[in-house]
Amino acid sequence: MQAWLDEEKLVKLVRRARERWEDFEVLRIEQHRSKQVLYVRVQGYRLRAIVYRKGVVRVYGPLEGASIALKRMIERVLGLEHDRGLKG
Repeated sequence: MQAWLDEEKLVKLVRRARERWEDFEVLRIEQHRSKQVLYVRVQGYRLRAIVYRKGVVRVYGPLEGASIALKRMIERVLGLEHDRGLKG
């Protein structure tokens, strides 16, 4: 399985994030062999989201709640939410 944020999925992510945070902004995207790294700004703080090829998503930044929310948004856009064992 290969989980990547292509252009269409990135647009969905930005749309969802701006519903929650009006000032959400993608600063830079780096593409590596095994991962994508997104640098974003939320509420004046920079967050770094790493999406690994195998579907693992990690988000780092000073805002713990925003980091968790962004991670879940990315997982939903990529269709990975069922892999975490969510019920509902």
